Amino acid sequence: MNTKLRSIKISCLYFVLVFSPIAVAEPVKVTFLAPEPQDNLFWGPVANFMTAVADDLGIDLEVIFSPASGSYILKRLGLKVLNREEKPDYILIGYFIDVTEAMMIANIENDTRIFVFNTSLNRRERRIIGYPRGNFPNWIGHIYPDDKQAGFDLAETLIAKLNRSVPGEQPKIAGLAGGQEAPVSINRVTGLKQSAIRHKKSNISKVYNTTWDKQSAVSTTKSLLRELPDTNIIWTVADALALGSVETVKSTGRVPGKDVFIGGFDWSAEAFDSIKRGEMTASIGGHFMEGGWALIMIYDYHNGIDFQDDPGITSTTNMQVITNDNITEFEKKLGDRDWSKINFKPFTKTHNPELKKYDFSLDALLSNLD
Repeated sequence: MNTKLRSIKISCLYFVLVFSPIAVAEPVKVTFLAPEPQDNLFWGPVANFMTAVADDLGIDLEVIFSPASGSYILKRLGLKVLNREEKPDYILIGYFIDVTEAMMIANIENDTRIFVFNTSLNRRERRIIGYPRGNFPNWIGHIYPDDKQAGFDLAETLIAKLNRSVPGEQPKIAGLAGGQEAPVSINRVTGLKQSAIRHKKSNISKVYNTTWDKQSAVSTTKSLLRELPDTNIIWTVADALALGSVETVKSTGRVPGKDVFIGGFDWSAEAFDSIKRGEMTASIGGHFMEGGWALIMIYDYHNGIDFQDDPGITSTTNMQVITNDNITEFEKKLGDRDWSKINFKPFTKTHNPELKKYDFSLDALLSNLD
C-alpha cells in the first residue's frame, strides 16, 4: 500500500472515531411502578420528568400507575411484571417496605435489576433488606432526598418570613405530618424540630398526623385552629396538605401569607399558583426529578459505567425552596414544565466522558436548556 493511500485510510478512521455517535448497548428496557394514580400531585410529575429523560437517551420506558393508593395493589402490579415471560431489564420503584421486600425476594432468580428511589429506610427496615448489592444482589441502587435537611430548610423559611412580616412575634408552629411510620414524614418532622431548637423563641405547639391528602388537611387544620388559635406557622409534609390548610385558614377569616404562614413539599403547580397569589409561603422540592436521575445512572450502568463510587450505590439528593423571591426566575425558564427543553445527554457519563462527578442540581438543569 502506498504512503498516500495509507494516509487517507488513517484520516478516515480518525474521522469515524472522533465524529461518529457514541456506541451504546441495545436500548435499555425500564419499567417504573408508580404507587399512585397518574393525577397524583407528586407521582404524575415524577413520571413526566422520567419520560423526558428516557426520550432523550433512547430508553424504552414503561410507566405503570397504580389505580389507587395501597401497598397491596402496588405489590400485585410489581409481581405481575416479574412474572412476565419477557421481563424488563430494570424496575424502578418508590420505596415501600412490604412491596420492595416482596419484589426483591421474587426477583432473586431473575436477571432484572431493581433500583429504589424517593424514600430512605429506617433501622428496622434496614435490618430486613440491608443495602443494595448485599442480601439482594439484583438491587443495584438506592437514591433518596435528604428529608431531614429539607424539613429544616422549610421551617427556617417560614420562620424567616414571619420575622420579616411581623417583627418581634414569636413563632407558634403547628405541623401536619404523614403516617406515624413513614420514614419521609419522620425525617422531615425531625428537621422541623431541629429548626425549632435552633430558634429558642420558636414553639412547636403540636404535630398532627394526616393521610397526606387535601381533605385530611382541611379537617385537621380546622381542629388545630380551634385547639391552637394563636398558630402563625403551619408546616406541612406535602403541598396537598399545605393547600388544604390555606383553604381552611381562609374560611376562618384569617389571611394566609399575612396572619398564618404555610409551606409544603413537592413543587406542585397548584402550590406555585398559591405562592404567586401570596397564600402559600413556600414549597420545597425538586425530588420528583430523582426518577430521572436514577434513569441516568441506570443508563450508564447498562453501558458499562457503574455508579458504585459516584454517587454511590446509596446516595441522597438535596431539595430547594421556592418562594416569591425566586419563583419568577424559575417559571421564566421552566414554568411550563416542558422537560423536553432539557438536553439530558451531558448528564450521562456515556455521552459526556469528561464528566467525573454527577451533577443533578437545579443550576445544572437550567444550564442544559436546549
